[in-house]
Amino acid sequence: MYEANQDAQCYPEFADNFNDCHLRSGSMTWLYILNMLLNVIYTLECATRLYVERSAFFCNKWNLIDSLTLVAGWMASSGLNIGNVAVLRMFRLVRVVRAVRVLVSIPEFYLLITGLYSSIKAIIFGAMMLVSVILFWAVISVELFHPITSRLDFHQCERCANGFSSIFAASLTLFQQIVAGDAW
Repeated sequence: MYEANQDAQCYPEFADNFNDCHLRSGSMTWLYILNMLLNVIYTLECATRLYVERSAFFCNKWNLIDSLTLVAGWMASSGLNIGNVAVLRMFRLVRVVRAVRVLVSIPEFYLLITGLYSSIKAIIFGAMMLVSVILFWAVISVELFHPITSRLDFHQCERCANGFSSIFAASLTLFQQIVAGDAW
């Protein structure tokens, strides 16, 4: 996260020549040393699992994912010009998914994760219902409000006259006002 945040500070000023940015994560020695240390630790872990599991190592999907993540980590740390290093660094986020596997082994966390997983279905259907209701009222507000608001003179608001000019604009206005509670 820290690397991505540091690299993001270089845009748009250094978009054409990213290596000139003094804020980029590649120019920080302590971050490079930390990445190398973590790569060594993960390599030792992976090598130990390979030694213990022998040929069964390649049958486990998590071991293969860890190995690919490790290769991507070494490629990103090597400094070779192999393309977009940020994409290779994103492979490290897969390690976070590994942590979920550990959480599932604890009964309390397992109940929490299964409860969250079960609630996703209700959240998706609730969001679909919210979108349907907003679209319904957006159509009505375009028909009723746009003829009136398009003729009004809004001195300090550029968007106000066009807030109900289309279904999309009306949906955005209704979402902004009612759901987000913004710009009252």
